[in-house]
Amino acid sequence: MKYDQEVYEALAENERLYGCALYELRKGDKFKIVDDELKVPVAHDEVDLTAEYWFGHIDGMYSYCKDLEGNVVHFAAWTKVRKV
Repeated sequence: MKYDQEVYEALAENERLYGCALYELRKGDKFKIVDDELKVPVAHDEVDLTAEYWFGHIDGMYSYCKDLEGNVVHFAAWTKVRKV
């Protein structure tokens, strides 16, 4: 199954380079934002785009995440992220 291994490696490299959607992460994954058009609820504070975040779960169209200081952040579920 050499072909399957090549496809798997190509997909993994694509995810490493371009990231994935936030809803593709598993609970407990740490990530950074790579999306140029970040969406958060209107009443939300400014978000540090260079920070690392912890993924909790998706709740409707937004997520439940925390920054490393424990502050809750709600990113849109389709936000492009890169696992760290």
